[in-house]
Amino acid sequence: MSARLSSHMKLRSDLPPDFHSNTLVEYPPFGFAYLPFLTFSNLSAVSGSSDYQKYLNRLFPALPSLNCSAKEYSYVDNQTSKLQELSRQLSSVTRMKNTFISSISQHSALPSDNLALVVLGNLLALRNAILTKKASIETSWWKFLDKNPEKAQTLLNSLMREIRACPDEFWKALPNITYHDFSTLAPGRWLNDEIINHFIDKWCSQKRNTLGFTTFFAGCCLFQDKTTCRTAKSLLTAADEAKIRRFVKRRQEALDLKSWDAVFFPVHEGSSHWYSVRIDFSLKRIDIFDSLQETCLINRQKPVPLRKNTKLMLVLMWLTEVLGSIRGESLSLMNPAEQDKSWVCDPHAKKRDPLHEAHCSREARNIEQLYKNTVKKATLAQNANSPHLIRDAIPSIQRQIDERLSFPSTSTSTHDLPLLLEDDEDFMDIDQPSRDEAKDVDMDSEDEDDSDDEGDLLSEAEEAEEEKKEEEEDDLQDEINRYVQEIYGTNLDDLDLDNIFSFLPDEEDIELPNLHEHPEPAPPPPIHRSLIDEDDNVCDWNRTAGRVYGVDKDIRRRWKGILSRKEEENTACYEPFASRLEWEVCQWSVKEKISQNSFNRFLNIPQIKEKLGLTFNNSKSMLDKLDKIPERAGQWFTKKLSFKDRPEEVFTIHHRDPVEAIKALWGDPSLAQDLVYQPAKIFRKDAEKTEENRIFSEMWTGGFWNSVQSLIPEGGTLAPVILATDKTQLTQFSGNKTAYPVYLTLGNIPKELRRKPESRACVLIAYLPVDSPSKKGFSKSQFKLRKYQLFHKSMSIVLGSLKKAGNPTGPGVEMVGGDGAIRRVYPVLAAYVADYPEQCLVTCTKYGTCPKCRRKAEELQLKDPGEPRTQLWTKTKIVEAQRAAAEGGKGVHSRTMKVDVAGGNYQPFWSGLPLADIHRCVAPDVLHQLYQGVLKHLIAWVQKLVGEEELDERIRRFPPAPGVRHFSKGISGLAQVSGTERKHMARLLLACLHGKMDDKGITACRSILHFIQLAQYPSHDQETLKYMKEELDTWHRYRDYFISEAARSHFNIPKFHSLVHYVDSIRWTGTTDNTNTEAFERLHIDFAKEGWRSSNKRDHFPQMIAFVSRKEKVSSFDFYRSWFPYTAPIPDIPEEDTGEDKDIQPLLSPIELEETRSISRKRSKNGPEESSSVLITLSKYPKEKRKKVEAIALLHGAPGFLATLKLYLNDLLPVRGKKTEVLRGHLPFATLEVWHNFSHVPLKVLDQPERSLIKAQPLSTNNRAARFDTVLVLENEEAQSTAVQGCRAARLRVIFRLPETIGLKKTPSSWPKEHLAYVTWYTRFRSAPDSATGMYKIEPAIASNGVPQGAIIPLSDIRQSCMLVPSRTNWESSWNAENILDECPSFFVNNLQTKYTYQTIY
Repeated sequence: MSARLSSHMKLRSDLPPDFHSNTLVEYPPFGFAYLPFLTFSNLSAVSGSSDYQKYLNRLFPALPSLNCSAKEYSYVDNQTSKLQELSRQLSSVTRMKNTFISSISQHSALPSDNLALVVLGNLLALRNAILTKKASIETSWWKFLDKNPEKAQTLLNSLMREIRACPDEFWKALPNITYHDFSTLAPGRWLNDEIINHFIDKWCSQKRNTLGFTTFFAGCCLFQDKTTCRTAKSLLTAADEAKIRRFVKRRQEALDLKSWDAVFFPVHEGSSHWYSVRIDFSLKRIDIFDSLQETCLINRQKPVPLRKNTKLMLVLMWLTEVLGSIRGESLSLMNPAEQDKSWVCDPHAKKRDPLHEAHCSREARNIEQLYKNTVKKATLAQNANSPHLIRDAIPSIQRQIDERLSFPSTSTSTHDLPLLLEDDEDFMDIDQPSRDEAKDVDMDSEDEDDSDDEGDLLSEAEEAEEEKKEEEEDDLQDEINRYVQEIYGTNLDDLDLDNIFSFLPDEEDIELPNLHEHPEPAPPPPIHRSLIDEDDNVCDWNRTAGRVYGVDKDIRRRWKGILSRKEEENTACYEPFASRLEWEVCQWSVKEKISQNSFNRFLNIPQIKEKLGLTFNNSKSMLDKLDKIPERAGQWFTKKLSFKDRPEEVFTIHHRDPVEAIKALWGDPSLAQDLVYQPAKIFRKDAEKTEENRIFSEMWTGGFWNSVQSLIPEGGTLAPVILATDKTQLTQFSGNKTAYPVYLTLGNIPKELRRKPESRACVLIAYLPVDSPSKKGFSKSQFKLRKYQLFHKSMSIVLGSLKKAGNPTGPGVEMVGGDGAIRRVYPVLAAYVADYPEQCLVTCTKYGTCPKCRRKAEELQLKDPGEPRTQLWTKTKIVEAQRAAAEGGKGVHSRTMKVDVAGGNYQPFWSGLPLADIHRCVAPDVLHQLYQGVLKHLIAWVQKLVGEEELDERIRRFPPAPGVRHFSKGISGLAQVSGTERKHMARLLLACLHGKMDDKGITACRSILHFIQLAQYPSHDQETLKYMKEELDTWHRYRDYFISEAARSHFNIPKFHSLVHYVDSIRWTGTTDNTNTEAFERLHIDFAKEGWRSSNKRDHFPQMIAFVSRKEKVSSFDFYRSWFPYTAPIPDIPEEDTGEDKDIQPLLSPIELEETRSISRKRSKNGPEESSSVLITLSKYPKEKRKKVEAIALLHGAPGFLATLKLYLNDLLPVRGKKTEVLRGHLPFATLEVWHNFSHVPLKVLDQPERSLIKAQPLSTNNRAARFDTVLVLENEEAQSTAVQGCRAARLRVIFRLPETIGLKKTPSSWPKEHLAYVTWYTRFRSAPDSATGMYKIEPAIASNGVPQGAIIPLSDIRQSCMLVPSRTNWESSWNAENILDECPSFFVNNLQTKYTYQTIY
């Protein structure tokens, strides 16, 4: 607030004098109307600055009391303005004195010379006294404002109202400044550009040697995004240089500068932080001035390439070269071979501040003198045999030091620094002459030495007296030290003084904080059980698989041979592109999906092709060059099919060879380090290697790979092929355009990579026909059969090459990996991912039955699976039906349907695929079977029993929680519910049923919801598979409740029946996340929908193929160039005015550091520490920097916060005070730094960690609803990373950190430096959860005085978030999402909140 008032005062000084009644008049030398005591006779007599100080104190008396009124403000403004004017008039005295000394050295001395030197010296002493007095008045005023922010804010608001009432003519004195700009000095406002530009113009006009740019310069010339100014430009062109030259020319004219030695400009980073840059050609420095101390200190410790401002400094070095050329200087800072080493270009350099160092030195001398005086008193007391006087005298040191450092009104303190620097030219005249003036000064002159002693003129007698006094004080100090050592056996500094109870330690116990040292994180709890922790597993690899038969050039070197025209090893070109810039333009056009017409208009811009050096004339020629890049996954083919009886109906297939697609994945260098070539059996450590101890996760851990590996030749490598097909809609809202893509990936690739589209681990291999045959002349069954035949024939064409390649009797396919290793690969179909209708189509299964077993449609509700379907059995039934149909009678399809086989007079596509069983290849589908199938049915039954309105009402009242969507309007009104929405419904459904459904029904629902969670485990062992069976048995035991309540008549539902096959599928092909359709549906966007949008919507499939192919080529080419060891330079761009070439210099980008603070946790009950299992991340800066503790207690709903904080700090003291005294005492600070949220990421248990944002957000103008999330806290040493033992539920109220300093004192070393949290407790967990819901029941913990029980804990003790839901049978009508946590008396802990919650809260 004081800084804003300071700026306000300076802006007011530029207004007309009538406005603030402070008339400033120009006075000639020695005619000071403000100083009536100053006469020539006084100046000719030797005086000291102390004499002038007395005069000034009488002329400019201090205010007797301060109330922060407008009158006082006007008085301070008037006094400081007068003193500033006097200082300005005396600023030329130093130059006069230096000129005089230089002149008298050229002729013989005159009697008047000494008198002239005395006058000049007294004038310098007077100017020092004036500056000191001005600083004293301002310091006292600003100190008062800092201590009384409310009064300062009131004053500032009144001044702003006064300014607003001014007539328009008053603003004419401030060019470009309006009241709107001026009002940004008001409290809580962000300074706008015009205010900053005004001060830059004012300062540069006074300096006359600095060229100041406006706030728009940096964004326009130096940064990629001129609105945020975060990332400096990487490429600097001739156009950028021309723009800078125009800026310089305009600013020189605006400031009326013919020459300049320095350049200054501000930078507005992220529209939230101002910092500045100064380039000084005389000092040869490039400085970045940033007020964020911690950022500077942290970056200063890093290597230069990793510092935050390194990239900006590179741009500034280029800017310095450009500015040097404008000045007529030739500078070389960017070229390391010719770099001018005399320049300082450190992005976070520490610049010495002589003024601050001089001030610290003076204060140290003053404190030392106070110490000596106190010791002298102690010695006198010892001579009087009164040892207690020593103990009374010594504490006075601290009081006097405090008084010395509390900004006295007659001396300059650390707060003087910014005030003096505002007039640093004047202050420089006091300490030293300028460089130009020093040339004419006799450095051996005694008079010049005198002028350096702050203007005081001392005689020889006075100097001798001072020296004698110092010697006496030194002798006295030695004597005192000897006495103290003799009496107490220790030095005075080591005396233990008794102090009353205080939150602050003695001064000698204070440890200075290390800004680069992070607080010691708390230890993590030992992991109860982590299924993905490789340290707890033993892998038994099949050593006969994955043999390497040789080494060949890897894919990157083959690309180099294809693309590079030159033979030199260290020279690269961008063939088929003429230059890097041309390649970048092409890449930009493809990745940004620029239409061809738009690209043509871009090329038609005058001189754009010449300036950029582009060789293509239109989009077609650009795409022709791009098409010369080799295909990543093989050539595309187009085949047309038609039925014999209707040749006019043509069905088109677009496909490519799947073997070539497999080769592309196999040889991708980005996947070379991740591919797995051998199957493995994983067992628990220290357990027998039996089936009972096996673990299933990746596909290579399942039974399929281990079984098939023994059927191929020894040394061969299996490539488990995963196929996925699914129709997708291309048009939106209108139209019926669809696509039928076929995707391929490999089980050798880890599932985590397969799920990421950016890893390019899935390949589009075909677009199947989407046109349906004509229905004319066909029955419904015949028409359906024709579609079946078209699908199988198309897939036979697409997958034809796999039959030979995967034949175990053949040699396999030699494939070169990304690392150059050659292996014999046998691609075998391992999994087929599809939804239920397509599963029936693929396996030739009758719709309504099971594609994996032979259960009839009316037998699907049985709890055990039927006899397995096999590929041989299905093919036999089709062949038998074909033979019987050939003899006469019913057709093939009718005969096969009797045995639940959907066959026809055609061969299924999987017939002939080696080592594959299509029925076992059908993979579990979590998205369509569990969420969009089982859960969809379950919600419908619950709605029927509970009522849609009642269910919606309960869902609306649930409190917000991390990881759970808040359905503010319920769920019954949702149309076309997505899979994600179903997932969130599953997290809430069970919590709605207590009191609305019988325990049998709740148990049945719970078993299904738990089964869904268990099915998604990223790793399984026999125990978790047993859990799945138990939950399924529970469902079968209690599901009749829905029949008894008339919600359902039977359970012959294929998707419910599919649950009985999940355990066997996991053992066969690994966990369900290997083959979930959710990952492949995401590919529709990249491989179908974007291509459709880029087409002209006519004959779109060839255009879609071209679009996909070009995206693949761009990605592959970009990866090749990123590997290539040398990057060709961008071609020169000629300047328009000279025709000469000028290099464009690419700048290396440093690593951008995330501005957050991370807290890892370490905890070890017994033995060594374990690695952290939780990552807690907070914003670098608090949401509220100085929030009053009383406001925290009120706004955060934490009435016990103050008392708890006092007791917490008391516990940190070496000797604790009594509880009653502590609670009556006062906190040593009034404000705290407060955060409103933090990010919580568990690092184990899940292979894909779930990030949750946990909030403690009070009510404010920006937050209309307060939110205080509930969490699970590690309470004692029994706590673990899983289970609730040793943990306790709590509600997070405040996230804060204790201050590092209080006033000028450092806080005790025992105070934690980490972030803390204030929580209010719930009762401890009971021994067992509720039998029906499986959730633990808790209640708010209330103290005897009615205040919630709370505690202050390290933030790292928060293990995870948890969601509380009401456990009452009847919910009050007044409850809503905002108050339910405050109003409800008891809760369930919802263990279905997230996947992580389900695996950790039990």
